[in-house]
Amino acid sequence: MELDAVLRQGPGDCAAALPLLKGPLIDPSRDALDEALVDTFERANRERASLVLAYIGHGLRADREYYVLPSDAEEDHAARIPPYPLAFRIARLLSGRPLLKGLVLLLDTCESGQGVANAAGGWAVLNDEDMNRRFQVLTSSSLEPSYDCAFSREAAHVLRTGLVRHGQRLFCPDLRDALVIRGSLPHQPVFLGFDGGEGDSELWLARNRAPSALRDELRNFQPTTDVDATVAATTQYPLTVVRAPAGAGKTTLLAALTRPELERAIPRGFVQALHELQPADTAESVSRALIRQLRETVPGFKEACAGLPELEQGQLLREALERLGSDVPVRIVLDGLDQLRADALPDIRDLVSHLIWLQDQRMPGVRALISTRPEITPPWPQFVPVDLVAAHQHTMEAYLDRRGVHEDARPLVIERSGGNWLVGTLLADWLVDDYALEDLPTGVNDTYTKRLRGILGGEPWEGSAIKAVLTVLAVASGTLGIPQRLLGHAAGKVHRSADQSAVLTALVRLNPLIVTHVLDSGESSYALFHPTLPQYLSARNGRPTQEFDVDTKAGHRAVAEALRALAPRGMETSEDPLYDYAAEAEALHLWEQSDTHGVVQSLIDRVARVPQSNLQRWSHWLERFELRLAPDDFHVLTARAGVANWTDACGDFDGALTLFEELVDDLRGVFAPDHPNAVSFLELRREIADWFGFHDPAMALGLHQELVTDYTRTLGPYSPDTLAIRNNTASWTNKAGDPAAALDLWHKLLADSDGALSSGHGLRLTIRNGIAISLARTERIAAAVAAWGTLLEDVEGQLGADSDLAGHIRANIVRTLSPLVPT
Repeated sequence: MELDAVLRQGPGDCAAALPLLKGPLIDPSRDALDEALVDTFERANRERASLVLAYIGHGLRADREYYVLPSDAEEDHAARIPPYPLAFRIARLLSGRPLLKGLVLLLDTCESGQGVANAAGGWAVLNDEDMNRRFQVLTSSSLEPSYDCAFSREAAHVLRTGLVRHGQRLFCPDLRDALVIRGSLPHQPVFLGFDGGEGDSELWLARNRAPSALRDELRNFQPTTDVDATVAATTQYPLTVVRAPAGAGKTTLLAALTRPELERAIPRGFVQALHELQPADTAESVSRALIRQLRETVPGFKEACAGLPELEQGQLLREALERLGSDVPVRIVLDGLDQLRADALPDIRDLVSHLIWLQDQRMPGVRALISTRPEITPPWPQFVPVDLVAAHQHTMEAYLDRRGVHEDARPLVIERSGGNWLVGTLLADWLVDDYALEDLPTGVNDTYTKRLRGILGGEPWEGSAIKAVLTVLAVASGTLGIPQRLLGHAAGKVHRSADQSAVLTALVRLNPLIVTHVLDSGESSYALFHPTLPQYLSARNGRPTQEFDVDTKAGHRAVAEALRALAPRGMETSEDPLYDYAAEAEALHLWEQSDTHGVVQSLIDRVARVPQSNLQRWSHWLERFELRLAPDDFHVLTARAGVANWTDACGDFDGALTLFEELVDDLRGVFAPDHPNAVSFLELRREIADWFGFHDPAMALGLHQELVTDYTRTLGPYSPDTLAIRNNTASWTNKAGDPAAALDLWHKLLADSDGALSSGHGLRLTIRNGIAISLARTERIAAAVAAWGTLLEDVEGQLGADSDLAGHIRANIVRTLSPLVPT
């Protein structure tokens, strides 16, 4: 059933050979099997199609002929219903059907290798026209027994997951080689192919499900002892750290651990999630990427997530893992700890620390595997290191041979690579692309320089669409790169030459230096292929000058402007990858322009649906601010308020109360009327005072009374802002239970505002509404209703009958004339 689903409903993309049959033909009788075969051959011949057949069941060899046993047949050839001569019958069915393009036969039975021998001896010599077709046979064994459908299950798994060493389609030889490498079958499969057709072969089994990015990276992978060492360490210990210099093959090694077809030392399902760390990553973005993979790779994880409420991604990851059984294996790989910015490291440190805690306390099957450069000290007290060795000469020789590098050129490539896989790969690319051996680069930087010269083909670097695209890619910070629409718009901001057509052309020309991802929305996303390339372009590696460089600040500015145009704040949608990118990276692009205020505004405006996600983002940026800015910087204090606010939104009132109390004390300490940010400090204190009012009106009143003094010292007694804070103070006095005192405050405020504000000013109207409320609360109902009546006429004249204040006044009149007390 599994193999049938893969061939028909999955990557096999086959049409049903028997349209009326919704699944495989199960336990047919001898006559039903023969009838089905006749029908399928007739239809394939009529439609000029190729035919894929699979037989799983009992088989036997007798007198050098291959037989199968339908449900009603017996092994005795003298029985009333003898075995079915499958290979001989197919030979007869092929004869006289010249329009049938080709045949693939998969056999999972005992002694099925005899079917290969019969096909080789009889299928291509029936008639002249039979020589002009193709057929392939792949069997579970030679003449040995087969059992438990092992061949079919393994074949289905391989076709479902794909093979990274192969192209867009998989053929029988590809499947056989993968099964042999895996070594998971009791006997070696046997393959026979005959090709008498014209043009490209159509006898493919399935579309290759292996991601194209992995195929590009691992197609020429060479197994080393590092694979065995890493598998052994990750199997035994909670945390393994792979260490090696840049370009030594860490990323390729970790990617290979997800593909068991590459090396027998890699168990199937060894890695459940792999994430390549980006400079701007947070626990939120990493957790989101891991969750997306774990839903597909860990049994029960999707259901565990579905049973939880909306949570911040890091918390969702932790709680979903804790709901799994203790024996469930979960290996998580994070590649490139050295790529993280220093202020992003604490987030990832805490995430991995919790995975280690899970392994120790609840889930022995949890493992974490991290890669980094040797000079970076991992921030965990205990880990097992695996130090990669330089590529051996014979390993590099095998790689270059697989790449098609001429044997005369290999010694020079090996010498110049110095055992570094990145250099060796770049030099192999150089020669494979027909560049001259005498121009072979001498290292990474020289390779990039000569590559860009070749890509430009004599065109100037300055003002080119190539430079504009690379300027944006050098700063792109998305987990999966930058979406194409955003890349194109931002490149156009860098230079006007980068219009849509020029950007697409540039991406094609830059293909050797970029990787492409297809997002869930179907849109393509792009990133530079290796961290050393953005470092080269941005001159971060100590070179004073270079032929090709980009202005990273211009790149960050261009992406930020493109986000404002294509993903405006306040219009977030979960279905558009541009908004995902904006939530993940906009703050970083602003930060790299030293626009700290823009970072804060982005955090305020781009609100996630899940409160915990907002708390995570504010906490992350508070840590960044505290590393670069002074403790009394307004942005640090604003970020602290954001953390406190979202702590409350996440249900931790006591924690939020403590944070706000500490923040109020610190704001009092840094305030001075002549401080450049004095007004901003006052506004922040006002917002905090209002927060206290939701829980403790008396506390809010006390804070507002302090603010009246400080506003007056800073802006003067008749400033609209000072008058507004006095109005708020009167309001909190009323809410704190003293409407008579509030009435006195509002009367005095109305008199003081007479010369400062026009009679129709909104604040004066609000003050008059407060006076009426206090009159009602002090049981002067007639006076209150009269005050509201006069006020309502003025409000409707100034603001309109449909204004919020007009509606509020009408509601207060109704409440006052009823048992309810107005607010």
